[in-house]
Amino acid sequence: MSLSRRPARIPPSVISGAAAGSIPHLWDLVGRATTQNATTEIVRLSFTHFTVECPRIVRKRDQLTAELKRQEERAFVGLIILSRLAERYDAELSPSVTEEFVKGFQDSVGVVSHWIKFYLRIGGLPVAFPETGTQVDLRYTHVYQCEMLGSIERVDPRIRQAFFSSLAFCDLMAFIWLAKTREGEVYMDIEGRGPGDPVVYLMRALLEDDVGRETFLRAVTSRRTAVDFASATLQRIQKAQALPPSEDVFRFIGQLTQITDRVSQNSTMFSRAFARVGYIQPTTSAINALSIAAVNAGRPHLLKFALEVTIQFMIHIQNLDTHILKNRRQLVAGDVISVMARIVGYLARNGPPSHVEPAIDMIQLLAPYTTYPSIVMEFDRMLPPKIGLTEMPRDSKIFPVWQAYWVSFSRRHNLYTKDDAHVMNICDNPSCTGTLQHSWISKGKCSRCHSMIYCSAACQEEDWKERHHKECSYATEDHSACKSSGTCYDLLSRLYHNKLVAALCDEAFSIMKEEKTADAPPSTIMTQFMDFNFPIAQVSMVPVDIDSSQWWRAYSQIELTFPQEYLLPRVTSMGRDPRLRVEGGDVRLVESEFPLGYRNVVRLTALVKRTEKGHVVLYSVPRYGHSTEVAGVHEVSL
Repeated sequence: MSLSRRPARIPPSVISGAAAGSIPHLWDLVGRATTQNATTEIVRLSFTHFTVECPRIVRKRDQLTAELKRQEERAFVGLIILSRLAERYDAELSPSVTEEFVKGFQDSVGVVSHWIKFYLRIGGLPVAFPETGTQVDLRYTHVYQCEMLGSIERVDPRIRQAFFSSLAFCDLMAFIWLAKTREGEVYMDIEGRGPGDPVVYLMRALLEDDVGRETFLRAVTSRRTAVDFASATLQRIQKAQALPPSEDVFRFIGQLTQITDRVSQNSTMFSRAFARVGYIQPTTSAINALSIAAVNAGRPHLLKFALEVTIQFMIHIQNLDTHILKNRRQLVAGDVISVMARIVGYLARNGPPSHVEPAIDMIQLLAPYTTYPSIVMEFDRMLPPKIGLTEMPRDSKIFPVWQAYWVSFSRRHNLYTKDDAHVMNICDNPSCTGTLQHSWISKGKCSRCHSMIYCSAACQEEDWKERHHKECSYATEDHSACKSSGTCYDLLSRLYHNKLVAALCDEAFSIMKEEKTADAPPSTIMTQFMDFNFPIAQVSMVPVDIDSSQWWRAYSQIELTFPQEYLLPRVTSMGRDPRLRVEGGDVRLVESEFPLGYRNVVRLTALVKRTEKGHVVLYSVPRYGHSTEVAGVHEVSL
């Protein structure tokens, strides 16, 4: 039986020389120190070289004195010694050494961070690593610094707490994240010694921690820095796109998605910064390109990891409460449909059952937004999916879901491009019997609130006197708030939704004749509630008492509040339209909901008339609804 050989005792001369600041002795100690022969003295002397105050006035390399260059190298080697002990950390490290290790970082994390940032920025000398002898300028060791810091951070939760609660450490991480190589590229190394890319690992660990995230957001207060942070994140994603497809590459993009999600969810400044750099479309394109490369390389099993990162990214977008439609349009413009088709095609034939339900969830995350014209119009720009419905096994659980999604998307696109001008007519004067041509869209809006549109000046004047003068100031506030967050329900969406409602009335006319019960109050009318949720639009006949409070809150599947109470008279007057009470009449009241974020909807109430050409929306009123349930933000994790 062979016995494990204990490491040789470190000569006292090496320890004393290192403590005195001898650089050769410090490098000698790097190769000798292990968890088995480490002492509190070795840990303490390593920290000693960080306790010297880091110079703040030096801005250029030529300002470095010879002594300062030596101090810079001592600090660097001291950190290497500590990181080597962390890398070799095991149960044999004595409690006293562990406590010294923890205490040292608790006391000096700030000055350690300042020194690292100093020599990464100034880099006064090249250092030769003992294992290889390779000389590296300290200015270009960003990845290596994160490898060392990551090793140290994992030693003890108290060290992690000291790191993540330090403004200096968070400032250092922001500096490393933004730093560029000589070639102008961000630092990354997916195949590093640590768990994935060291820079991304440490940033993700920092932002996943509640204290770390709060401290980081306090450390970064500049809008310019936030935009640069978003740009550096996007550059990492684009660099990953150029790599050969692998599980690590997909996981790397997933980790960057987590980083993006954490800062965007907790900081309006960062959310706007990422929106400004336009990251959604290129990120989707990167996932698409890697999934294509995986299939072309004969490695279709990697599509399982493409599924994970795609769901992650979709949930991140679902979590955002600004630019709701723009974000999803960029997702489709990045050809997410091809990614989805490739994934579901593989899973339908070869995928493990455990991945089928997540794939269905992926489809359902995007499907409700195919009711919006800004999404539907991207259909023409999409590349044909590589995996068609004809190639998918019919007995696959995912087949009917994908078929319903693809067919509904295609039909809604056809409806969008169909020339049905009579369906597109709209005027916000309830008593109007005229029509609105496309040329009126920009001329007939209320110039104050931009939420009402009219076919003529006469209609606008009449509606102003009768109704809108009481609404306009409130509507102006709503429009301003929605515009700043990018969540406006625009006219084009309203016109298209009128078209969807009319088309579904054409299909469902045969079931829209149910009568109300004999004991119903006189104020009860039959309302058609249209559910456009995936996969198949449906119509339900619902009796509504327009004199009750339920008329305003109505019958949504989720608890909603409708804050635009100034619209209540308009909506109520629609329910009291005498044409609704004509037995066998051609006018019906229709309501439907369209999603606008993970906790918001638009409720559209419309009067619809049956004509020889089909159903036509005579008049409609949209209003915003907010979920009263606790809005649990989806977690994003791999």
